[in-house]
Amino acid sequence: MSTHPSRPIYDVDLKALHDPIKAELDLAIGNVLQHQRFINGPEVKTFEKELGDYLGAKVLGVANGSDALLISLLALDVGAGDEVIVPSFSYFASVEAILRVGAKPVFVDIDLKTYTVDVGDLMSKVTERTKVIMPVHIYGLACDMKGILDIAKSKGIYVIEDAAQAIGSRYIDVETRRKRYLSTIGDIGCISFFPSKNLGCFGDGGAIVTKDEDLLEKVRMIANHGQVSKYQHEIIGLNSRLDTLQASVLLVKFRCLDQWNIKRKIVAEWYKELLGVNEKISLPIVPDYAEHVFHQFTILINADRDQVLNELNQRGVPAKLYYPKSIHEQKPFMEEVIEPLSNTKRVQERMISLPIHPTLDKQDVEYVCNVLLDLLKD
Repeated sequence: MSTHPSRPIYDVDLKALHDPIKAELDLAIGNVLQHQRFINGPEVKTFEKELGDYLGAKVLGVANGSDALLISLLALDVGAGDEVIVPSFSYFASVEAILRVGAKPVFVDIDLKTYTVDVGDLMSKVTERTKVIMPVHIYGLACDMKGILDIAKSKGIYVIEDAAQAIGSRYIDVETRRKRYLSTIGDIGCISFFPSKNLGCFGDGGAIVTKDEDLLEKVRMIANHGQVSKYQHEIIGLNSRLDTLQASVLLVKFRCLDQWNIKRKIVAEWYKELLGVNEKISLPIVPDYAEHVFHQFTILINADRDQVLNELNQRGVPAKLYYPKSIHEQKPFMEEVIEPLSNTKRVQERMISLPIHPTLDKQDVEYVCNVLLDLLKD
């Protein structure tokens, strides 16, 4: 058993992440306090352009990732009578927006190795009422977008990418090796800037991504009370803006995103090297069509998961469960008969997410792994 690190291990250590860039963050926030343009200030447009240039698409900043999903559904005229195919293995926000527009979520199972959408099960869930497929790039790993797009194009179905956890991650065409950023592959992509995300602000924030100029103008109008110009309202919209203070923070942190994602990958490799020797542990798989930015490092264990989780926490390892209960098992769906999702159930019974962030060092990872391996001894 290795010695406990001299400092606590956190699941997210925002202070350690921000300390090296504190002067830049202070200056950026100070500039906003100086010009006082808290709504639609210059930093918002600058951030939208920089992120758009990086992704190779157009970007609209909104109040949060949940609004990004809702506005995207509204822009595609999704409503009562429509079906949206979505994994049940995700955060509730993925489905919340579907319910808000009056559509029906149709739950798809996940692949056991990647925890992303099972394309075979997806094909079986398509009906004449399917209007949108909403793949979730869970934990920062790309879904099988070729398989999803092949189905969508053949059936005339829209694709909204839930890339809330996947900024900076890319999908790879296995034939051409061309790489495309997640959120730019479907009709619309949605990103969250919640503080714990790979790129997070100092509160709530989100973005909508598209290459379609008409869709961009429509989501912009919806997010601004349905206005085409001030006091001229064409449709019923809502108020969802990325505020200037958050944009100023994101501009500073965005310049660190790639280096932070690289460090996450390094931490993940440390975990794989140290844990790959244990047959009771199934490590996350990265298929040849995907990159992974490891918003979470989630493993499956062949043991009493809850007991192991409790022991890890007791020994100073902040392991978590993302997500312990399927969306279709939540209260709003309790009276519905929903086809069992066997892979989803199996993953949720065996999964544990180990701490991963750019400020972990190898000693931290070694301690986490040694504790876990000790708990899994016969």
